[in-house]
Amino acid sequence: MKIALLLQSVGLSGTPEKGSGSFSSIVMHEGVSENLPYIKKMKLNSEHAAYFVIYSVLCVFKARKAGAGQTTPELIKEQYKYENLYAANNDYEMDLLQDLLQSKYANGIPWNSN
Repeated sequence: MKIALLLQSVGLSGTPEKGSGSFSSIVMHEGVSENLPYIKKMKLNSEHAAYFVIYSVLCVFKARKAGAGQTTPELIKEQYKYENLYAANNDYEMDLLQDLLQSKYANGIPWNSN
């Protein structure tokens, strides 16, 4: 629910179509299901959980881009660095949600040890 509100707050659909391939769809559908165990383990409230999903999916997508479609633990770890996490994406939805993440946490992302 909180992710839908965050998507809407930047002008995206709060109900992106599953399987559309858009970044917001992947955040909403795959991102939530893949990150649910971590959200529960960290006992995040709904707002922090929504931002955590955006953060996690951004890092993985940036790693895929850096690896020409492939990801490795090293590539994903590299994307956790602020200079990479906040670099431009040339993807409208990724940039909107990345800006939202940055406006919320700046360089003090709670899940990032940089």
